[in-house]
Amino acid sequence: MNPMYADPSMSSSMMMQSEMNRNNMNFRLGQIEHEVMAHKAQQAMMTNMNRSGSAPFLQPVTPTAAPSKEHQDLLGAHHQLLSNYMDLMQKHTDLMDQYRGRIAKEEAKLYTPILQRTGGKDSLRKAACLGIIRLDYDYPPAPGDIDCPESYDYDVHYRVVPGLTFDICQSGKIPQDIKEEIIEAIRYLEKRGVQGITGDCGFMMYFQGLARQHTKKPVFMSSLAQLPAVTCGFAKDELIALFTANSETLTPMKELIKAECGVDAHTHRFVIVGCQDVPGFEAVAAGGKVDTKKVTPGMVQIAKDTLRKYPHLRAFLFECTELPPYSDAVRAATGLPVYDSITACNFFMAGLQDNKRFGLNDWQEAWDQQQDTYKFGSNLSAAQRAKLVNK
Repeated sequence: MNPMYADPSMSSSMMMQSEMNRNNMNFRLGQIEHEVMAHKAQQAMMTNMNRSGSAPFLQPVTPTAAPSKEHQDLLGAHHQLLSNYMDLMQKHTDLMDQYRGRIAKEEAKLYTPILQRTGGKDSLRKAACLGIIRLDYDYPPAPGDIDCPESYDYDVHYRVVPGLTFDICQSGKIPQDIKEEIIEAIRYLEKRGVQGITGDCGFMMYFQGLARQHTKKPVFMSSLAQLPAVTCGFAKDELIALFTANSETLTPMKELIKAECGVDAHTHRFVIVGCQDVPGFEAVAAGGKVDTKKVTPGMVQIAKDTLRKYPHLRAFLFECTELPPYSDAVRAATGLPVYDSITACNFFMAGLQDNKRFGLNDWQEAWDQQQDTYKFGSNLSAAQRAKLVNK
């Protein structure tokens, strides 16, 4: 019996007996079908032999001749078998209907309290949405970039932190006034109803602890939040490449990674690869628009070179939030898994979304496929906009 449809009220012995009965019924049905086919074949053979005259001991059958007793007995047995077969099929159908009815009742008992707690179908839970804390840094993001709404299959809400420049984020040293702005951004996103919070820069891992203190929502301020799971997925002698916008600036974060992720980035398992020299990627540091078509060949080449240099490499983890536009190209070129800020968001958000394939369905609103309209700094007060470094 498929455990997915098991009756919770049935004991294991009852379930085993039910399974045995069903198997016996199926076996008997198979026997009956075999007998019917055998009788039909025998009848056809006898008819053909009589017509051809190849069996002299049988009387030829003429169109006007009455059926022999043997023929009549065979037809009677055939009709009886068909009748038995139809009776068994009807009993089988009735049993299946009863079984489905019992399953439906058990599911109703199981799920009714859940639907009552969520207000029933007239009061569904809102579609899951993501909150993203932004640097005080305005640029035209490409599809796949964390700051591009087209990168997601769920709604996202942005909130810039005035004064939080890339340099401050990279240093990990937060002035008190900016720390308060980060807290305010978290409160704003919670009011918008977000179910998870992330950041638009990998160096926001420095704020992971701060953010956790001020929300009960899951916090994953950097794609590095996936590192424990990725590390666990491979043997201790297999390597993971950490791609970053600048290798020199990621190196000081090793102690932070160990403290926040429980993973020692000092070990030989992690190969840090800076992408600062990839042609066209310098636009990231300059705050300009990145030509992803121009950058893609260089990004694929550096991935291939890294794999060639480290044959025991088994996965890539892109730390920089502007690297996901190249994830697919690297996957295709190397055949290895690539994890990035978008896969991190999708992982955490999947835990908050209705799975349509099984379990309780229709408890959550479907996303309307319309992203929340956002313009850099548009949801700030006048006083907050005055603090923006990037006007």
